[in-house]
Amino acid sequence: MADEGKQATVEAYFAAISSQDVEALTAVFSPDGVMEDPVGTRPIQGRDGFQRFLDGITSTFNEMILTPAESFHAGGEVAVRWTAQGRSKEGVEVHYGGIDVFSFDEEGRVTRMRGYWEPRALFAQLKGA
Repeated sequence: MADEGKQATVEAYFAAISSQDVEALTAVFSPDGVMEDPVGTRPIQGRDGFQRFLDGITSTFNEMILTPAESFHAGGEVAVRWTAQGRSKEGVEVHYGGIDVFSFDEEGRVTRMRGYWEPRALFAQLKGA
């Protein structure tokens, strides 16, 4: 698949996360696609897994917007540097960022997404540290 198609898929992923749309998020992934977010945590797969992931976000935040800042296409994959801003249920504003690396199947669906970001930095903001 051409870089433009992969970029469109990546943009759909970020839109689905920001809008908390489980159907749109599921559609971005291949049937056996896996999300590891952040890297080192239990892999997330399938509609039910994606719903639990989104529920984890909405249980803590009233709003969480992820914005892709730069994309790098190489070796059939796309790495995206992103920023996030949100507001917790308690009214705490957070700002953080990371890099997500996407692998694709022949149809342009995500087979694997690996998220690189620092959960400790996010939790410190939530605690006011």
